[in-house]
Amino acid sequence: MDMSEHLNIRILKERYNPLIGRRELIFEITGYSGTPPRHLVRKKLSEVMMVDINRVIVKQLLSPYGINITRGRANVYDSAERAKQIEPKHVLDRNALPQEQKAEVSQQ
Repeated sequence: MDMSEHLNIRILKERYNPLIGRRELIFEITGYSGTPPRHLVRKKLSEVMMVDINRVIVKQLLSPYGINITRGRANVYDSAERAKQIEPKHVLDRNALPQEQKAEVSQQ
């Protein structure tokens, strides 16, 4: 069973930035104890927004102490190429899928 099925995501605010070509989201996650991994959040957001996972970049996840709610910010780009042009490398590295991270470590 996939852990992303337990995530309940509610979009609190959505804004389109036509200059950059992305949708900027503020969202809330329930149904997961602790802070969920970024790759699960990306997968669930891509399903909710009905876009390819490579177009979704999670910028921030915050879980206040004592409650099982995580709030976050994410950008959904018009294309994966645009995301790679705009986002800094360290943010792209944080958003890499687990198998991509293992491949990068083995190459170094």
